[in-house]
Amino acid sequence: HSTNNTARAYHTNNERLKAGYGTQKLRLGAESQIPFGHCCLGLCPAVDPVCTPYGHIYSRDSIIENLAEQNKEIKRKQAEYDGFLKKRKLEGEEEVNKEKQRKLDEFDSLEIKAAVAPQLHEELSQPHKKKATAGFWVPAHAPEAKESDVPPPPKVTVCPVTGKPLKMKDLIPIKLKCEEDKSFKNGPKIRVLCAVSEKPITFQKVVCLKPSGIVVLESTYKEVIAQSMTCPVSGKKLTEKDIIELIPGGTSFAAHNNVEASTYRPNI
Repeated sequence: HSTNNTARAYHTNNERLKAGYGTQKLRLGAESQIPFGHCCLGLCPAVDPVCTPYGHIYSRDSIIENLAEQNKEIKRKQAEYDGFLKKRKLEGEEEVNKEKQRKLDEFDSLEIKAAVAPQLHEELSQPHKKKATAGFWVPAHAPEAKESDVPPPPKVTVCPVTGKPLKMKDLIPIKLKCEEDKSFKNGPKIRVLCAVSEKPITFQKVVCLKPSGIVVLESTYKEVIAQSMTCPVSGKKLTEKDIIELIPGGTSFAAHNNVEASTYRPNI
């Protein structure tokens, strides 16, 4: 077949893709999506769950450990960056000293020219010719690569999923009402219920009420809570800032969420 013909003097697009070059794409099934109520780091039901202002759910221990590791990495990169700046400063001072010495040498050269005969001055000013050195391939005479610049470190920790700034104080504790779903052949699984209607939450849109931390379906919120803007648990008045839209569970339907993963590798 023409797509399997390898006798050409060049690689066809089909051959490059089979060799692993170019943009590789893969369709994701339902088993590759994170169900609602699972930790985005541990990929298992969240323990002592918290959510971010961006709507992602994590286990408290997992996200705190991740942010702590980010803080350690930031401190390490900051120390490396400070050393790089100090080295650059010393190199700049050396360049200034060399320039000063060059100007002094020029001034001394002018004085010598005025004091001695022109022929003698010409002999003194001519640099000595260097002897022929070995080939350029000898390591001692090979050019040195310039040291690459060290980029400045990040200033704040970020959310592992979105990459947006996130601090520990931004984490919001939530309460997930769960029950066992025994309809699966491989054993019961945990599913999350709406705190008000007690309907199972799978891939529907969900919101979290920040003061009480309860999780309700967006449809239930619009029908029951949005009119009075009162928390059904604590009885406190709610504002728009207290309503956090959570990321719904993933499905294998392209109309609901992204079901394709892609990565790019340089072409040959």
